[in-house]
Amino acid sequence: MIGKILSAVVLMFVLSSPVAIAQVQSNDQVEEVIATASSALSPSAVINKVAIVGNFALVSWTDGHAGSSATLRNSDQGWVVVTDSMRGWPPVDVYARENGMTVEEAEALFDAFNPKWRQWQR
Repeated sequence: MIGKILSAVVLMFVLSSPVAIAQVQSNDQVEEVIATASSALSPSAVINKVAIVGNFALVSWTDGHAGSSATLRNSDQGWVVVTDSMRGWPPVDVYARENGMTVEEAEALFDAFNPKWRQWQR
């Protein structure tokens, strides 16, 4: 019973918080991604946007005047943070290689996160 109440409270928080969600398959996935990313970040960090495509998620966050993104992968153990970098987005092929995905998966994730990403690639 308490587990159901806690799940409902977390889901209400997720649905009422100002997190932009792009191409998500279920609220449970969003909930899991936000919880995993939050546990890897500073307690004062705020997650602003989540995109989930297949077994990968891209999360943007801010912490005061700083901010960046984290990439997560869905594994047998659930969602795990693969990278959390403040350097910005590298070329898509580098991003794919660093995060253990194909270029096509990286492009799909970037498309879900921000369809205009190609204008920033060199």
